[in-house]
Amino acid sequence: MDETNATPLVLAAITSVLQDPSAAATPEATSRISQATATKLHAAFPTSKIVCQTLLLPAERGGSGLTMSTTAVWDTSSDTTFNVRWENKEWLCIVSVVAVACA
Repeated sequence: MDETNATPLVLAAITSVLQDPSAAATPEATSRISQATATKLHAAFPTSKIVCQTLLLPAERGGSGLTMSTTAVWDTSSDTTFNVRWENKEWLCIVSVVAVACA
């Protein structure tokens, strides 16, 4: 999986859920974003196993003091991890993706 090609899919998954402000305020929003992300990435990269973690905060908090990190030990020629940040006036969303290639 290539981060450059995967990032637009993650952003599309985020906006598909957060385009409705009332839906974004529900506890299920993070699950819906993770599921939409995994579905889009699996469709584009069917030979990868994908794990998604979503963090959703009200924008007025601004993510102040928030740090995130993901790491793994694996084959760097075929496996990857990356974070995608998205924000608007109401929400800050960070999706962490771990993708492991399967033969």
